[in-house]
Amino acid sequence: MDVDNDGKLDLFVNRKAIYKNLGGGNFTQTGTGLQNQTGNLSNTWADYDNDGFIDCWVTSTGASNSFLYKNNGDGSFTKITSGDIGDSAYNTGWGCAWGDYDNDGYTDLVIAAANNFGVVNHPNRLYHNNGDGSFTRIKMPGLTDTLAPFTIPTWNDFDQDGDMDLFIGTGPRWKHGFG
Repeated sequence: MDVDNDGKLDLFVNRKAIYKNLGGGNFTQTGTGLQNQTGNLSNTWADYDNDGFIDCWVTSTGASNSFLYKNNGDGSFTKITSGDIGDSAYNTGWGCAWGDYDNDGYTDLVIAAANNFGVVNHPNRLYHNNGDGSFTRIKMPGLTDTLAPFTIPTWNDFDQDGDMDLFIGTGPRWKHGFG
């Protein structure tokens, strides 16, 4: 991901910091508001608000560590704590992925809930991007009403029909695909 749009890929080390790519194989740690995050297991990057700057969602199995971070475009990030998407205790999970599942031009978010890991005791979460900076939680049978050890989600148009399909890895004895 290129957090500052300088054409050089930067590095985010989960639970640590963003390292800005200076070129020539050199990186420097930046103070962005994403450093020293504890308990986070996964992150995913996308420009959810279509402002030209890549934003970050981090997921944790802890009750207060799953958040959306909006890239302010000046090297800093703002933690979003309002609306459905801002409820950290409700949005715990193991993995996460952005994907525009309804092809409306705004990237949506899925959070894979590894039930009974940490404080996770709920099904997966799917959030529709409303295009105005807010998200609506979507209920989808089989995806958001099933308790299982879901882990790593990934979006791809595997059948090449023009819409995004979703695969979520699971723990022992579970296999589930959506799309």
